[in-house]
Amino acid sequence: MFVPGDQLKVRCEWNNDTAGPLGFGFEMCVAFGMFVDDTGTGNFACDGGSWTDF
Repeated sequence: MFVPGDQLKVRCEWNNDTAGPLGFGFEMCVAFGMFVDDTGTGNFACDGGSWTDF
């Protein structure tokens, strides 16, 4: 259970051991999270550090 003030942080690292830049898809870091809404709160998304309805 999360309480107000809790934070989730994502950290990604990789080692490019090639002689050139990594192409699209090889350098990406993606995080996804969701919650079960058992209180009728609705759906929210975090966009640029602000929570909004979607």
